Amino acid sequence: MRTVKVDDVLTMRWRVIEAKWKASLGGDLVKLEGGASNQLGETVMKVTATIVVMPL
Repeated sequence: MRTVKVDDVLTMRWRVIEAKWKASLGGDLVKLEGGASNQLGETVMKVTATIVVMPL
């Protein structure tokens, strides 16, 4: 992975790995994998996350 520098332009990408309705939370529990790359296409971050997506 590379260091992010001033004036770098970052592109973030996310992929939904899993989504399940969770009644006790009133929304979907969504597992994500993703990352960011700079303007040269070099990876600067890799990440996994779990979020709750609530209906409006």
